[in-house]
Amino acid sequence: MNKALILNGGGTSHPYAELADRAASWARGHGYEPAVFDLTNMAIKPCRGCFGCWIKSPGLCAARDDMDKILPVQAGSDLYVLVTPVSYGGYGYHLKKWFDRSIPILLPFFEKVQGELHHPLRYGMRSHRLAGIGVEPRVDAENERIFQEIVRRNSINLRARFAAVVLGENDAFPAERLEALFREEEN
Repeated sequence: MNKALILNGGGTSHPYAELADRAASWARGHGYEPAVFDLTNMAIKPCRGCFGCWIKSPGLCAARDDMDKILPVQAGSDLYVLVTPVSYGGYGYHLKKWFDRSIPILLPFFEKVQGELHHPLRYGMRSHRLAGIGVEPRVDAENERIFQEIVRRNSINLRARFAAVVLGENDAFPAERLEALFREEEN
């Protein structure tokens, strides 16, 4: 069975927990076994930029914390669903820390991807899907454009097809917009 990593970067407040729960149901409906993590209730230190995960202990971060629970699931997942507050078009604090600490899933070498240099994925990871669901009190067109671009750029690093959507606090789960991830043919 395919695995789905669902990261809630907004906690239990409205609408983050509900969106993460709906993402898990949606993933199950598409044949994925979801693993949901509420990043706001986890002890995840910021990345120190020491690159120990590449040099001293390949694939393992030097900081021992709750990221140790996420990385194995992340490495084996075919779908990532990110639920986050949008801050100036970017990810919220908790999700940004997760991205920064995800360096161990990459190798320290370079390869050309879409005409750019990027790090290859470790552990024989294959291409997967990335869905970014951002939430703002009021959807702002410029913040939405920036968020979509950030998710797109991260999808290149993760070798993933992506969908990105910014919702207002009371908008419904964007199932119809995320369905695009499943309509595309496999590369």
